[in-house]
Amino acid sequence: MRDKGHCRVAHSVEEMIEFEDFYDYSTIYPKEEYIDKSYPIVLVDDGYTLTLPSGAEIGHRSLLRYYRQHLKPVEYGSRSDRQRKEILKKVMIGQYKELGWKGTSGTLAVQRAKDVRYMKKINSKNWMKLGLNNNRQVLKFRIQSELLGIQSEESWCAWLTEVLLFQSSPRYVDAVVERWRRCSKGIIGCWSSQLTARTFVTTF
Repeated sequence: MRDKGHCRVAHSVEEMIEFEDFYDYSTIYPKEEYIDKSYPIVLVDDGYTLTLPSGAEIGHRSLLRYYRQHLKPVEYGSRSDRQRKEILKKVMIGQYKELGWKGTSGTLAVQRAKDVRYMKKINSKNWMKLGLNNNRQVLKFRIQSELLGIQSEESWCAWLTEVLLFQSSPRYVDAVVERWRRCSKGIIGCWSSQLTARTFVTTF
């Protein structure tokens, strides 16, 4: 916002009237010698603040959320944010050193870095294992040759070969191998002529 100039307020006459409740423009008011004293000065009471005899102001409770705000003052300086952060970091380290903090030694920092790397490696390995296990959750395998419109044994074998070549789940392969054993000998012979069961199982 600072770079785009959104923190600036326009100070023309119309905007000054709008922001008069929030900013003190008394320094740019005309001096008393130029004020026409024939008109009485009337203070406008908006009903939201009450001025005590001590000079303190009490605000209305409907505006309590605004009175509780403690906004950080915006620094308009030549320093960049990076320089300010560096200075703040040095100040904080100085305060810690005054309290007796000595910092981490070289060997301890190296050991901590190794521990962090090891834990990240184990974490990624566990996530990989979880993902692979979730990919293998095939509950049952049922050949729906009637629904697929497969009539002949050759077309059924071609379809089965194509399906098995693109599946990588071991549970799926086990279910299909179990299904092979229950199939007729003609289908097994047709299928084994395209790809032997032993070769297929060993590849997976």
